[in-house]
Amino acid sequence: MAALMNILITMISTLFIAGAIIPAKSVTEPDVVYYASAPIPNEDDHGNDQTKSSPQFFVLWKRCKNSVTPTCKKQIDEAIINDDRTILKVTNHCCQRLILSGKSCLDVFVKSIIDVTSCNEEGDSYELWKRSQKLWNHCASEAADGPVSSPLPSQE
Repeated sequence: MAALMNILITMISTLFIAGAIIPAKSVTEPDVVYYASAPIPNEDDHGNDQTKSSPQFFVLWKRCKNSVTPTCKKQIDEAIINDDRTILKVTNHCCQRLILSGKSCLDVFVKSIIDVTSCNEEGDSYELWKRSQKLWNHCASEAADGPVSSPLPSQE
């Protein structure tokens, strides 16, 4: 099971880094991204929505990806995928990055993980959503306790 999680984290990190290195096709992006905030799905919903393939989702994902460092993105992904103890390993700096990015970015990261891992079986995606809420609560507490970082991602 641990080996599978490491493979998933490596795949997600590779996709994240590739997205940062390989430029997308020339697409005119709006200066402001409008999106509807989606509630955390209940156990019957499992987060199965069609927004993951929409252009608006891609624009939001790109903005969110650029709002955290690769190190922080890896910590966030591990906290969502692994058990609750991993949440406590997310650094104060990365918690601040996540909080500054907004809850919608965490939701985008969860949807991307579910999409990449095909984690739509009974209860699996719901567990990821629950863990992401625990991560958000932990980071909100951490960010409130620590010094505030610059709103721009720093190089790590």
